[in-house]
Amino acid sequence: MALRPADVELSEEEKELARLQAEHAGDAQLGSSIGGVAGGALGALGFLIPGAGLVAGPALTALGSSVGGLAGGAIGGAVGGEKIDSAQTRLDELAKKREERLKSYALKQQALDALLGSR
Repeated sequence: MALRPADVELSEEEKELARLQAEHAGDAQLGSSIGGVAGGALGALGFLIPGAGLVAGPALTALGSSVGGLAGGAIGGAVGGEKIDSAQTRLDELAKKREERLKSYALKQQALDALLGSR
């Protein structure tokens, strides 16, 4: 029984799981960016406070952008992280199965070599 290229190459499921991981790798950064912009825009409403707008506006803009960035990053990371973790778990299972198949081939090849060498 010979080792075939299909025995060592990635299956379609593994390729799809790797694509899913890559797709969600930037979720935390994207969430942070969107949260920062949204928080900064809401904080900019501080400029509208009568009599204190020139002081409160920049402070609230900075605060809103920081808090929004942190919150958006946490939310994006949690959503994407869960998908990445489940995909990684499945990839680990598939890699273990492939490794077991390859060990089986190696044992069979050793047995065949021993038989042919003893003749």
